[in-house]
Amino acid sequence: MRMTSQQYAEYLVRQMPKPEDSVPGCEDESTLHADIAQECRRQGWLAFHGSMAHRTSRTLGEPDFVILMPGRVLLIEAKTRLGKQSPDQLAVAAMAGRLGHTVHVIRSFRDFLSLIRDCEAKPLGISSAV
Repeated sequence: MRMTSQQYAEYLVRQMPKPEDSVPGCEDESTLHADIAQECRRQGWLAFHGSMAHRTSRTLGEPDFVILMPGRVLLIEAKTRLGKQSPDQLAVAAMAGRLGHTVHVIRSFRDFLSLIRDCEAKPLGISSAV
């Protein structure tokens, strides 16, 4: 089969990675939830987490995890690599920010472990919310 130079150029463009192909992160949010929950259990931390399988009566926009570590509380929103926060989640994150807390958006288990390492490297203090 022969291609014109125009057809070949179009073919090359189609073969180029799409911008979203280079975005790091997971493809399956439920796997990420399971990995985070397992790591919390392994560390002996208390992790509050709602079921992804059932509609719950949790607060709209509430982070997926509230994790109690020694001397620290983490608010975690787990998203796939292309997942977006809902308007309710953005509103909760903004309100939490006004109160001095951060809702961390985690897109991979590696992101979660990196956040944990950063938290553990910081000294505990009166305003140690991370």
